[in-house]
Amino acid sequence: MSDIDAGRYNKTSTSGELDIKKLTYKSTDFAQGIKLSNANYTFSPKEIAINSMKGSVGKSDIDITGQFTN
Repeated sequence: MSDIDAGRYNKTSTSGELDIKKLTYKSTDFAQGIKLSNANYTFSPKEIAINSMKGSVGKSDIDITGQFTN
């Protein structure tokens, strides 16, 4: 935890994969909601990769790939 608190994410052993099928989320703060038909993410200390993410936010379709670093 001290490495995370200090921002030394490369020293953590956080890695893995997340696979989502048919997820629906809606709340009072996010009334338009989000629906994911499928999504796949890969996590490592260096980045979060969005391998695929398909679904909709409100009435708008989404089809996303990309990555988050730092």
